[in-house]
Amino acid sequence: MRNRSGQPPEDIAQREPTTAGEVPTDAQVTGKKQHAEVLDDSDRARASSRERLTTQELIEQLIDQGRKQGMAQATIALYEARFGPMPPALRSAVEAMRDLPTLTTWTRLVGTGTSEAVHDALSSHSSSATSARR
Repeated sequence: MRNRSGQPPEDIAQREPTTAGEVPTDAQVTGKKQHAEVLDDSDRARASSRERLTTQELIEQLIDQGRKQGMAQATIALYEARFGPMPPALRSAVEAMRDLPTLTTWTRLVGTGTSEAVHDALSSHSSSATSARR
């Protein structure tokens, strides 16, 4: 005898029931496996110390990370289009920034400001971040 998905009944019995007591679908089981594969070691450690991230939370974190990386790349590309190669110290400051509103401000400044204004803004953040780490 086979179920709706064509699997023998003993395969269904091995799956964890959902909150409603129903057997999860193949898509749900596959999603859980994919979710586990995406987690890196630090995420696994955090997840084991507290409740595991839901798929939605993981998606939101990855989207947020992608936005930040994209904004940093856009800031660097725009700087280099306007002013030439970005100095390594400024590039490091932009790549290390994890605050999306700050990255957005920097991108606007790079697009509209003078070279001096951009250098001052990014350099002041770079030096304050360096002194804060000490």
